[in-house]
Amino acid sequence: MIFYMKKALHNVTLRIALASLLMMSALPTLGQIGQEPVESAPESASWLAFLLALFFGALVVLGCLMSPKRTHQD
Repeated sequence: MIFYMKKALHNVTLRIALASLLMMSALPTLGQIGQEPVESAPESASWLAFLLALFFGALVVLGCLMSPKRTHQD
């Protein structure tokens, strides 16, 4: 009986989780019914963020590859 109750609770929980995911995916669309169309975002400087990410990534790699000035023998 307990096994059956666990299985039934599992099925109900799974159905509720799937239904909530379905509703969460549909709510933004339902919220825009009757609204003005969304305008596209203005052009951004995403290339600057990409270059900064590459620069700081290179700094981290360089810092990791540098040998320490002090060793365990000091």
